[in-house]
Amino acid sequence: MKAFRLAVDSALFQIGRALRAAGRVLILFYALPLALPAWRGYNLFNIDPILNSTKGETMQFTQEELDELLKNPQTLNLAGADLSKADLSRTNLSGAYLNAAKLRYAILTSANLSDVNLSSANLHGANLSGADLSDSNLRGADLSGTKLNNARLHYADLIGANLSGADLSGAVYNAGTKWSDGFDPLAAGAICEV
Repeated sequence: MKAFRLAVDSALFQIGRALRAAGRVLILFYALPLALPAWRGYNLFNIDPILNSTKGETMQFTQEELDELLKNPQTLNLAGADLSKADLSRTNLSGAYLNAAKLRYAILTSANLSDVNLSSANLHGANLSGADLSDSNLRGADLSGTKLNNARLHYADLIGANLSGADLSGAVYNAGTKWSDGFDPLAAGAICEV
């Protein structure tokens, strides 16, 4: 298994190098000091397989390559990735790891984000209209200026999330949804379903 993982990491590193040389840029994945290994998926961060360490470079994907990654039935680990302005509308990201990801101004309309870890993610100005965020961890996320109208928020954890300027009109939540102290979802236009 370790040899397979090393081969996959080596291939991804070479793909990233070739894409940079060709000047093909759409989505950037920033290398992070990886405290946690990729879980049930490929390590999408730029790892030098020889040194087995992060290089601090970026891995770049075209929209077509990103679409192909999203077809993978395995859970994606995109923790810390920069997906700003990406069009992920109607995408199934259920169960993905997007904690600390940058999703500023991303288009996530009608996306399946159920059971996704978005803790500490930056979603400023993102469009999440009609998205399913049921059972998602949005603890400490920046949701300022987001469009959450008609989103599904059943059992979502929004404690510590920044919801300033967010549009929650028509968003549905239930008694299991966790909000920050003092936040009134009804006053923000959300609808409580029993």
